Order: sequence, then C-alpha cells, then structure tokens
Amino acid sequence: MVICKPKSLFSNSYLLSGSIPETTLDFAWFSESGIIRMGSQTLEISKDGLFSGRWHLLRNGTPIIKAQKASAFRRSIEIFHENQTFLLKARSAFGRSMTLTGPNVNATIVPAHPFTRRATISGNLPTPELTAFTFWLTALLWKRARNNSNNSNNR
Repeated sequence: MVICKPKSLFSNSYLLSGSIPETTLDFAWFSESGIIRMGSQTLEISKDGLFSGRWHLLRNGTPIIKAQKASAFRRSIEIFHENQTFLLKARSAFGRSMTLTGPNVNATIVPAHPFTRRATISGNLPTPELTAFTFWLTALLWKRARNNSNNSNNR
C-alpha cells in the first residue's frame, strides 16, 4: 500500500510513502507538467502542448512512460510503459476513486474521505515509477475538477 499526503493544506505537492521509495510529486504552477523525486532520482513530467492530452515521464530527458487522455469527456487516461498498456479510470461516475488496470496490475486509488486530498493506493501495484506517475495523473484530474468547480461557482 502507498500513502499519499499533500505536503501542506494549500499545497499541490504530495508525499508518497509505503511500498515504494519515499517520493515527492510537484506540479508546475502554470502548466500541467511537474517533477517526481523518488529516492535519489528526479523524473520530469512534460505535456505535449497547452491543449494536448499527452504527457511523458522523462528520465534524463528520455521518455520512460507515456500517457494520453483519449476523451475530454471521460475521466480515463491510457498509460504506455515497457510495451504494455494500462488504463487509469474513474471507478464510478461520481466520486474521486480511480482504478489502474493492465497486465498483472489491478490497483485502486481511494481518497481517505470526500473532503480530503489524502489517499491510498492499494492492490497489485506496478513499478514505483508507474505508481507515482499514475497518482500524479490522478491528482491532476482532481485538480482540474476542483478548478472547474471553483470557476462554475464564480459565475
């Protein structure tokens, strides 16, 4: 199991601990990119463009994992890693819980309760890099939903 906690009350950064090396996830301020620090390695997350739904996890500038949001209307992302395809998707139409499925992988990401950004990842987990990137993508979807909710409340 992996425990995912925001660094602070207002932070978009997370600390992950448990069955993967201690990991920090950071989001860029004005783009959907970021950094994953796992043990002694630093991995970069880049997005293809402002309106693109494609991200790359880079190690020393080389893509090791790719992700693509197939539809703007669904909460699902295809992830490509080591010639295998995984699917990150919402468990239901309501709520923030997500599942990751693929070859030898069946994991769930579940918020601690409805009003927190703390979460756990459990199940048959993939590599530490894929686990961290999957949670980063999940936190990004949560951040988008929160921003969309705030924008609709300001009208």
